[in-house]
Amino acid sequence: MSPLFSQPFPNILTGMARPRKKSLSTRRLLIEAAYRAIHRDGFQATGLTAILAETGLTKGALYHHFSSKMELGYAVVEGPLRDYVNDWWLDPLEGKGDPLQALVSVIGSRLKKDVPEMLVLGCPLNNLAQEMAPVDEGFRIRI
Repeated sequence: MSPLFSQPFPNILTGMARPRKKSLSTRRLLIEAAYRAIHRDGFQATGLTAILAETGLTKGALYHHFSSKMELGYAVVEGPLRDYVNDWWLDPLEGKGDPLQALVSVIGSRLKKDVPEMLVLGCPLNNLAQEMAPVDEGFRIRI
């Protein structure tokens, strides 16, 4: 914010202030679409064009947030994939006296409601680890 003005500096192209919230939601939209595409098709087979088609965003929007497909892939690992691991495997074990029994319970409940997707697509963490950890140090470190 400019000390001389009560509003943020205007965007030169539109004359309007550029909201940070929209930028963050665009980034999140790209990461979530990439997560779904990578889970469905694998990282190497996923094209940026497919991600952009799903989101309706432009290449300019993509490259505003990520310098490369690899950087977008790292954001998937650090965002939705990390959330998946926490939600499915780590959080249910927290505060449990018997971690094995907690895992049995988690797997049993997940099999009832999430099996079709997992049977078809597999575990997103396992899939990405097997595909990318052997070929890219950045993925290996993050996974």
